[in-house]
Amino acid sequence: MIGLSNSSFYESNECFDDKYLSNLSPYFLKDENIFKSFKNFDCFAHFTNKRIIFTYCKDGRFNPLHFEIEFLPYRSIQRFSALFDDKLLHYSIELTVFDIPVLNFILPDKAAASALSEAISQLSS
Repeated sequence: MIGLSNSSFYESNECFDDKYLSNLSPYFLKDENIFKSFKNFDCFAHFTNKRIIFTYCKDGRFNPLHFEIEFLPYRSIQRFSALFDDKLLHYSIELTVFDIPVLNFILPDKAAASALSEAISQLSS
């Protein structure tokens, strides 16, 4: 599923509704919490204090009848970059993970990009 994700991920709060979280929470590790969520065309990406969790959403919406989940440990990140696009005026974090095309997470400002970069750096070491 992650490897098929060709589009960028954008910040999202959609995943915090009760219906979605009730399906996701059984997969959390002990004391695991989401601190940032993103969405692209067909999946959510949740950065937690322990790993990144990807869930499939059919037609851009979460469907509890078709629930797919994939976990990406921070230690599997080979490199990450913080970039600024002066044409689109946004920041992005690009993750390179073995056997997966670059994952691109779009953020609205430098402070958000710095905070996510710092979290990834701490959690991946």
